[in-house]
Amino acid sequence: MRIRNFIYRQTDLSVYGKMEQTQNHTQQLDTKLLFNPEIAKNAKTNHTTEIPVLWSQLDANGHVNNGTYQFYLDEARMQALEEEGFSISLMRDANIGPVIQKVEIKYSKPVQHPETVLIETTFSEIKGFRGKVHQTIRRKSDNEKVCEATFDALFFDFTKNRPWKLPEVIRNKYTN
Repeated sequence: MRIRNFIYRQTDLSVYGKMEQTQNHTQQLDTKLLFNPEIAKNAKTNHTTEIPVLWSQLDANGHVNNGTYQFYLDEARMQALEEEGFSISLMRDANIGPVIQKVEIKYSKPVQHPETVLIETTFSEIKGFRGKVHQTIRRKSDNEKVCEATFDALFFDFTKNRPWKLPEVIRNKYTN
């Protein structure tokens, strides 16, 4: 199992292509450059992100606050998308990004400090611009499942105000 640590990493723009200057000196971005199909072909279908629990994330009972789980899940989804070949920074520049339509979260056990959580992320049922994201949070210390979540999501082009179709290699990889 490959574990990606929770560390901010700068994306190498040369992997995805270069942005071009237009005559009015604003940057335009070819949306084909937002995704690298070679990375996607070799990416595993299960992604694991490791995040340390901070003292400031605890509630009055000494447990991780339930809102913090959303932060963990969001971060793991973004890292999984990067591992699948998406450039989050280029997508942001192009005003395209993932949007959550629905979420179901089931909490089963508490997490306290000090602890590290492992978030397993998988994608499924990708059709056009929509898909599902399944995530499980486990305590690293005992591998106990503490939370399960399923998200209905889509990619959206905020400039054109319409959904953004996912690349074919991703649609084919996660059609089930």
